[in-house]
Amino acid sequence: MVGRQPEGDGRLRSKLSHLGDADIDQVEQTVNRIVNKLLHPPLEALRDEARDGTPHGLLDALSRLFHIRD
Repeated sequence: MVGRQPEGDGRLRSKLSHLGDADIDQVEQTVNRIVNKLLHPPLEALRDEARDGTPHGLLDALSRLFHIRD
């Protein structure tokens, strides 16, 4: 799970100042759920590769994920 980002908290609250704290908390929770859903498959793939694959396979996967070129 992705933790709360304190530096982004003020920016979100200022843009959504017309909402109450409970509504802003709901927006933050929804954003965190979306981020977690997006990150889950690639993180699982990296965990699987780290556990079952070769070191070269893991390095290749990380290189592709983060667009790292030799």
